[in-house]
Amino acid sequence: MPDQPVTLGPWPYATGGLTIALALALSWGARVDHLRARHAAAHEQTRRDYQAAQARAQADFDAQIAALQSHNRRLNDAAHQKSQALSIVYRDRVIRLPAAPIACAARSAGLPTPADAGSADRSGDDPILLERTDALICATNTARLEAARDWALGTQDGP
Repeated sequence: MPDQPVTLGPWPYATGGLTIALALALSWGARVDHLRARHAAAHEQTRRDYQAAQARAQADFDAQIAALQSHNRRLNDAAHQKSQALSIVYRDRVIRLPAAPIACAARSAGLPTPADAGSADRSGDDPILLERTDALICATNTARLEAARDWALGTQDGP
């Protein structure tokens, strides 16, 4: 064979191409790793922000509950005091009522007689007989109901 110059042929190009491909693959891999790390960091930041928002919302909720409980305690105390004060006033009024005359007392210690039953269409102006203990119970219940009404109206206003 004649002397031919020794040439490397396509090997330098192939080696260069492989080197470029390897460099691109490494840089692409580094970029993907960088993107994954950035995504993980962003995800972690989002989780921290979410947990902080939940903590703030829970703190706001707890503060509202505490304010509502405080408001209800004040309303309950006011209703209790009003009930006691009105009960004293109403009981005093009942005690100051004069006793019914003997003529108005029931003729027998049993049930009313049919003659006692009047028309159901009365004006309501006629006096009724009521035992003092029953009147005291009514006075206490009236005081409680008035205080409960004021309490219920106070709960509508809110804290």
